[in-house]
Amino acid sequence: MNPHPISQILSNRQQRLFKDLLKALGLVLDLALGNKQQHSLRVAIASVQTGAILGLASEELRDLFYAGLLHDLGEICLSDEDRRTMALSGVTPAHLRNYPAVAADICAWIPSLDGAAQLIRQHRERFDGSGYPEGLRGAQITQASQILALVNELDDQVFLTSPRLDLDPRARLRDVAWRWRGRKVSEEVADAYLEVQEKGPWTMSVFAETQWRQLHLDVVDLAKLIKFDEPNFVESILRVFAAIIDAKHAYTHGHSWRVAAFARLIARHAGRSESEQMKIYHAGLLHDAGKVAIPTNILDKPGKLTAEEWAIVREHPRKSGLIVRAIGGMEDVAEIAGFHHERWDGTGYFQGLAAAAIPYGSRVLSVADTYDAMCSDRAYRRALSYEAAYEELNRFAGTMYDAEVVAVFNRISKAEFEEIQNAELEEIQRAITRGR
Repeated sequence: MNPHPISQILSNRQQRLFKDLLKALGLVLDLALGNKQQHSLRVAIASVQTGAILGLASEELRDLFYAGLLHDLGEICLSDEDRRTMALSGVTPAHLRNYPAVAADICAWIPSLDGAAQLIRQHRERFDGSGYPEGLRGAQITQASQILALVNELDDQVFLTSPRLDLDPRARLRDVAWRWRGRKVSEEVADAYLEVQEKGPWTMSVFAETQWRQLHLDVVDLAKLIKFDEPNFVESILRVFAAIIDAKHAYTHGHSWRVAAFARLIARHAGRSESEQMKIYHAGLLHDAGKVAIPTNILDKPGKLTAEEWAIVREHPRKSGLIVRAIGGMEDVAEIAGFHHERWDGTGYFQGLAAAAIPYGSRVLSVADTYDAMCSDRAYRRALSYEAAYEELNRFAGTMYDAEVVAVFNRISKAEFEEIQNAELEEIQRAITRGR
């Protein structure tokens, strides 16, 4: 398949990058939905362990792992109010029951994850026919989807809700599994999960260091990814990332993609290398990753923020940097994303860097981010014109913004900016909007 040692090394690096990107995307989903950290990863690992007991093939286990990481993709399409209503009532209204299908459509955008997408599509179906979106029952629901359904429900009930202090967590897990046995999932699936609890669940380190290879998931992963160029899958995943980040905020649909495109445009006109342009572009797609942890009532607040609220907002570049830094090989991208709110005169945040101490890519991103923010509708004002944004950037060139970067901005035609500004939402973003 890949006999040359150098090719094998490159493939292993691709595999680590792919897995790191999706683990980071799962973390962003957890933050955006208010889940406790590592919910997605816990679900992924416990699902694989349960599937292994049932003797699922390595390819199915790989699908199950990535489906576990990304199963909540559809919930990002729901409003905060809809999620609160569902959490309090325990019932999903009929008009919201299509979100697992939306999640599957989003997941299928990522190369090699068609199988995982199908598991996500079915993970709200129930063995007795009471689930959704299609009301499947019994053998119509794959074993892997049933595993994902059970593990997700148990993690929700035991780790994400207020714990009952009078009941041991493992006892709660066993209790729910027994109640689901033969009703919401097959007896075989419930029994396999109970066996996991009896033996003890794998830790994250044990799974990463031992089980991933012992189950031959590394081999299957390589075989799947070898069909795709690295830029292909990185671009696809980062665009999903950007769509998820922007979905949190009513006024930012398409913002991350536009900022990335503006920043790459500026970097190209500045004569930067193709490699640096791509790093700046990727940082643009991810620059607001840390914002997903900010409550919507702060992000969409039409009035002035309180000191406490402003302190929360000022933390988001640091969190963006931390999230991106967890992706192996993207340290430079993390630095650019993490410092995009620093200002030339040192008045920015989160570190108060000034002048050349701010990475060049961050200075470009600062101008691109400010331009898009000014030219987009916000809760507190309507979008400004290109001319107004141009004037504002030039007024603060040399104080807030690097004057050299603003000079490059000035050389680019208005038409080039407006072509990006007026571009239609990508299909991935339209899918999220439709889900709402």
